[in-house]
Amino acid sequence: MFISQASPLGKDPVKGFAVYDSAFGSLRLTRQIPSCLDEILLEAARIATEEGASKIAAGIKKIIRQIKLLGQAQENIAATEIFASGVDDGWVTVVAPDQPAICHDGQSHINEEVTVLKYLYTPQGIRYSLKALREGVNWQVTAAMVHPINGVTKLERYNINTGESASL
Repeated sequence: MFISQASPLGKDPVKGFAVYDSAFGSLRLTRQIPSCLDEILLEAARIATEEGASKIAAGIKKIIRQIKLLGQAQENIAATEIFASGVDDGWVTVVAPDQPAICHDGQSHINEEVTVLKYLYTPQGIRYSLKALREGVNWQVTAAMVHPINGVTKLERYNINTGESASL
């Protein structure tokens, strides 16, 4: 279990859990939790009910309802859309170089803390170069995969038309 005052999801503190054991492959199993979360929670609620833990079962069912509401309220929006200025003047908000951020690609990198080395504008949109674990590896991802850590990550404005950047 963990509690963090700096959430990648907003200004409020976040609570959660991480699954880890010393068995080979346990991290791969942990990464599968988001894709199987509905099944896991339904089974946990069933077991809690079966064992007479009605308060726990009610809490799990509340979590299931909140996840469904969150899914309805939030579409899969690219970070460039979230940070868009609303005026088509070419300015977008980006994660500044040498800043920590969260990388989430939905598969092998699930809410993984990374360091943004730089950003660049490509015909496909903003891309970030991230610090790789191994020397000599060039790791680039789309902007939709990189999320600032609230209260930690410094952002800046970047003009895709002129290449200018400005502090926020």
